[in-house]
Amino acid sequence: IDRMLFERSADIQVLASDSVFSEPNSSQLDLTQRLLTYRNAYKVYMSISYYDANKIKVADTTGLHIGKKTHDSRWVQDVFGKGIISVGSDIHFEEELQRVILFIAAPVLNEMGKIVGAVVAHMPLERIYILDHFTDDEKYLMMSEGRPETMQWLILYPKKK
Repeated sequence: IDRMLFERSADIQVLASDSVFSEPNSSQLDLTQRLLTYRNAYKVYMSISYYDANKIKVADTTGLHIGKKTHDSRWVQDVFGKGIISVGSDIHFEEELQRVILFIAAPVLNEMGKIVGAVVAHMPLERIYILDHFTDDEKYLMMSEGRPETMQWLILYPKKK
């Protein structure tokens, strides 16, 4: 699991450093096409979104809820509140995707180091191959991201044979 989280952290950092996201003149089409390129290349993500500095979804690989402000979840607090990458600190059922999602998010910074937005990758929890032997009901797993204040638990139940 550590290796998978490390790889997802690397993915989101590459994505957040792509100049199309920090460029103020990038169109919604440019942003969406770049997100689609990353989603298709990495294949573990169900969708990837870009939010502006006001936490408004500007682009998304599924096209869902464009123009909608995100709610104040853990990844939002990490990225917009603390200016840090969030990998696994936010895991919850996402209504629009109808899945339990592990959120991987990073701030997008301009040349001056100011947060101008965020990229957010949505990875279905079932993509963690170690969890294949557990039910889709409640899955609990300890995730700390190396920071005790982000400790989170998910309960794992073995599949019935």
